[in-house]
Amino acid sequence: MKIRILMVVLALCWGSVAAQADIFDVRITETWTGLTGADGTADWFEITNLGNTTVDTGEIFYDDSNPMLATGGFLESLALPPGESAVFLTSIQPDNKMFDNAFFEYLAIWGDTGLIGITGGGGNLGAGGDSINLFEVDGGNLNLIDTLEYTSAFTGVPFTIERIGQGFTDIRNSVLGENGAFESNPFQNDNMMSVTLVGSPGIFKGDLDGGMLGDINCDGAVNLLDVSPFVNLITAGQFNAKGDINGDGLVNLLDVSPFVALLSGG
Repeated sequence: MKIRILMVVLALCWGSVAAQADIFDVRITETWTGLTGADGTADWFEITNLGNTTVDTGEIFYDDSNPMLATGGFLESLALPPGESAVFLTSIQPDNKMFDNAFFEYLAIWGDTGLIGITGGGGNLGAGGDSINLFEVDGGNLNLIDTLEYTSAFTGVPFTIERIGQGFTDIRNSVLGENGAFESNPFQNDNMMSVTLVGSPGIFKGDLDGGMLGDINCDGAVNLLDVSPFVNLITAGQFNAKGDINGDGLVNLLDVSPFVALLSGG
């Protein structure tokens, strides 16, 4: 049975999202497209579940530029809970032959970042610019869920590309210490020099609505008008990026104290 994720509107301020997001409220939030020579790992991209229902990623179809049913493939089936992110490698082949496969190589460089899967088709991500496209397949039709596009201006550097807005090209290179970005373990490039990467695979702390933490009712301020919708989020067990004040991917009692601090201007 196909998963249908309903958009929560009312006072919960999910913000304007692409019209296709009523199929899956899943967004592409980060990608790694490699370096010249030794890349460190196979190309990968991260998706984040911004809805309030667990998603079976095996129902999501992926391809890069010029997507077609004949060339793309479904993502590996993983249970992706609300607010969680998963990383998908575009190839099982490792960049460094000392590893048996790309999973072991990824873990050696980035560590255990949570859910990791592989794409079942679709191309690798080109350093000269490319796109990542996610679809629901309905018969012979590809219904777009989300797209991320990048140019060569964002590649060839040891920083991942992260999503910072609603638009398909609202991106930047990751910055150490911001939005959960950290340094990877070092690896040797083709010149036998030690290289570390910067990114936040498996972690998404951004706000694609472009708003502010705690502004649950979207009036541009954090004030007493946000208290009731904030309490509703907790009691209903719903996820909202603006209500996840402590950035742990949940909206629960652990967010109360930092929410009160925001209310008081702290």
